Amino acid sequence: MENRLSRLEERKLRNLARVPTAFEVKEAMFNIQENKALGSNGISASFFRKRWQITGNTVVYFVQRTFRVKQVPSWVNNTLISLTPR
Repeated sequence: MENRLSRLEERKLRNLARVPTAFEVKEAMFNIQENKALGSNGISASFFRKRWQITGNTVVYFVQRTFRVKQVPSWVNNTLISLTPR
């Protein structure tokens, strides 16, 4: 039986694994909704966006380094769940 699942072309697979440019990292950060993606410290994407002049280089370095070493630090997956009374 033939495999009917679509497969990514080799070129597209390589593109997924390549280190993103600084522009691509910034574009991704600015496409996250402002109050989404809270870290374990409670800081949202809005914080990084509003202070991009200060935080941008560090964010870009972290993302690019993660792609280079091909390992995401375990603390990145920590989340903060907050309940907001209505």
